[in-house]
Amino acid sequence: MEASTTINKMLAGNKIFVPTYQRAYSWDTEFDKSKTQKHVNVFLTDLEDYNKSLASTPYYFGHFLF
Repeated sequence: MEASTTINKMLAGNKIFVPTYQRAYSWDTEFDKSKTQKHVNVFLTDLEDYNKSLASTPYYFGHFLF
């Protein structure tokens, strides 16, 4: 995948591949004991909101490497 792409292109296949070296990280989607959302839930909600907004501006993924 190129360094600059759209969220629609990235999510077009309905699958996101998590490389082996990243699988040791926690990808839990459940709430923790304090009833706060896990980071992955917040991230996915942000992506969904951005996609629904039909924005054409770049979305910064930070340290995520694809």
